Amino acid sequence: MTFDVGDAAHMSYEDDYFDVSSVSFALHDLPRSVREDVVKEMARVTKANGIIIIVDYAVPAKNLLYSLFHRIARLGETKYFPEFVQSGLTEALKTAGIRIIVEVPILAGIGRISKGVNMKGGAN
Repeated sequence: MTFDVGDAAHMSYEDDYFDVSSVSFALHDLPRSVREDVVKEMARVTKANGIIIIVDYAVPAKNLLYSLFHRIARLGETKYFPEFVQSGLTEALKTAGIRIIVEVPILAGIGRISKGVNMKGGAN
């Protein structure tokens, strides 16, 4: 097993390198353009019909718990957090060719695990 450190928006891996790729609680800390680049790179390095797992905050639910969490989180999160929770990832995933097939709420609905399939595969 190896551990590589690099730029997720410009990965050094070949197209269609991985069967599965994942990112956990990182996308909300990125500017929209970089977040979109990371999602595109995940699709590029993941084989066609490969699995892509994304774990991050969910778009706010209309409930008191999420409202309270959102206010508290804004104190410690980056400046990109509010825009992320308002816009979500729908458009970036669609553009990258990732189709979400399962979403599981976590942390009492504050977050979610999204399992997607890479519909495009390498060289996007």
